[in-house]
Amino acid sequence: MVNTLEETEEMAKAIAASTHYQPINPEESYSRNYYLFHHKNLQDLIEYREKLTKDPFDPSARKDLSVLLFGRNNPNALANKQPDFIRKAIKESYDDGTDKMAKFARKNLQSILDLYNPQGLVNLALQIPLYTVNESQHDSDVQLIREVNEIQQITKDKNLNAMRKVVVGHAKKYYAKWLQNLIGAYAVALDSFVQEEFGQIAQEKNARLNGTFVKDNKIDTDRLKNLILTSINEAEKAWDDEEDEGDKSEVWKNDLKPAYLAIAQAPYQSLKLEADTEVKFESDRIKRAKERHEKGMPF
Repeated sequence: MVNTLEETEEMAKAIAASTHYQPINPEESYSRNYYLFHHKNLQDLIEYREKLTKDPFDPSARKDLSVLLFGRNNPNALANKQPDFIRKAIKESYDDGTDKMAKFARKNLQSILDLYNPQGLVNLALQIPLYTVNESQHDSDVQLIREVNEIQQITKDKNLNAMRKVVVGHAKKYYAKWLQNLIGAYAVALDSFVQEEFGQIAQEKNARLNGTFVKDNKIDTDRLKNLILTSINEAEKAWDDEEDEGDKSEVWKNDLKPAYLAIAQAPYQSLKLEADTEVKFESDRIKRAKERHEKGMPF
């Protein structure tokens, strides 16, 4: 029997509501191990989703997902479920988990930002949604980062037409009319010219980015944090000002949640490495104490 979409969605909601899996509590204060535990659960959901997208009947992935959602005593809970049912269950759990993780970051914003090293803040500024606020320096920084991100995406995609558009647009913005016409003609005729000019523009943008956020030969962490917090505050103001509940929900979903998720996700790998190192150190410490004890040493 094939379930309708509505039936599948209802079943998925039911399975998500009755599972062992519990997302992070957005009202909790930040602690490293608490954050790592719940972030890993989200990473595992992504991993199992990818495996079951590739092979919907992968028994190992189904078992691992069952343990995550239903606990270790129910490893076969999803063994006989239809793929649509499992996909919906993952989506419900992941959507709930990411929503609560974003709200956790919202509550613990300063604590999480303090985890970032200077280069991490640069990377975050390039990943997080940034918004203009009608303030000269801030808006100029936002525009620069948007341009750098566009350049990086075009480079990654190797999109020659997009490169051509950037080259022509750059000429119109910075060069005299006669030179605009010359560059435009070369851009149409020669792909090699487009690639070379685009490469130079990319270097200029990156150099400008580095210069903007460096002060006294160090990354200007205060300016980066101010850039990020000002953008978030602008989105929070839009959320506060919105009186329509439907639109308010959309502001959260599209403007605030992506920003807070970006903030919450970035420190994960470095914090995990730190925690793993501590676990190994403690394990080695216990091992050394045991060896001393076996040799008759009192400590």
